Amino acid sequence: MSLVAIGIIGSSIAWYYANLAWTFGILFATALADLLLYTMVGSALMCYRCGAQYRGVAEMESHGEFNLETHEKYRQFAARAAETARAARATSSPSGSAGASP
Repeated sequence: MSLVAIGIIGSSIAWYYANLAWTFGILFATALADLLLYTMVGSALMCYRCGAQYRGVAEMESHGEFNLETHEKYRQFAARAAETARAARATSSPSGSAGASP
């Protein structure tokens, strides 16, 4: 994302100064850099539950494509579990002792 932001900001500055060649040069350069990164990074297999990423695994083709709906389900489950744990800690701590020094 930062590469896209750099391209947008740089080309906007060049556009402001009415330098059309620099405007498109910056845009094409960032597009080329993005294409190079895309070809170099390759595919990754990501665990929905823990977020681990695996690259160069032989079984990658046997797994389906990334499903945003499944990812969102696990993300919301983790958020609810964390909220429940925070609420449980807040109710189990004795009142008045939170933040008190020994």
